[in-house]
Amino acid sequence: MFGKWKEINANSSEGEIQAMIDELMPCVELYVTHPKPRGYGGASIINDCTSSMLCGFEALGRCGRMDVVSDILDKLIVGKDHLKGPDYCMWISHIQRCVDGFRGTGNFAKVFSLNPVAFQVYFESERSIPNQIVRIAEGLNGADDILKKQFEQMAIEHKGAIYGLHEALYKRNDFGFDDDGEEEENSILNAIKNIQ
Repeated sequence: MFGKWKEINANSSEGEIQAMIDELMPCVELYVTHPKPRGYGGASIINDCTSSMLCGFEALGRCGRMDVVSDILDKLIVGKDHLKGPDYCMWISHIQRCVDGFRGTGNFAKVFSLNPVAFQVYFESERSIPNQIVRIAEGLNGADDILKKQFEQMAIEHKGAIYGLHEALYKRNDFGFDDDGEEEENSILNAIKNIQ
């Protein structure tokens, strides 16, 4: 299952993407169901569900299906008090990392825009901690200022002042360019090569 999901991306056909979603959603349903059906509550089943969901979030990120990510968040909210394995707050962290990968694509900002209630629930949790909030905020660095401000206000309303939050939302890279300033960096590298 996971191997073929690694091939799902923006160039995949609608049929391929839908087939992946159709395989993923029963894993999500089983993961959030409480109590679990007899024989489906063991650690190996839960681990299979969480692995499927992580791979699914990565695939959904590659093909830009944040609507499905938002739907999954709604299901996680309903089952949040009974989740085994990662808790609800940890899932927000996983989603941020999975849908954008290590180089931001703006998908996480779309998730926030589509489902601010999911983040309200996140901030209301005692398990949402300052360091985790700052790391999650980095996923919104490329978002528009309205979304950043909304996230920051939610955080402050529920958790008070958080050291590093504003910087995480508004930071720029070491060269002083925005993260999408790839062309400018390439022109600098080209100029250095021309000097040599």
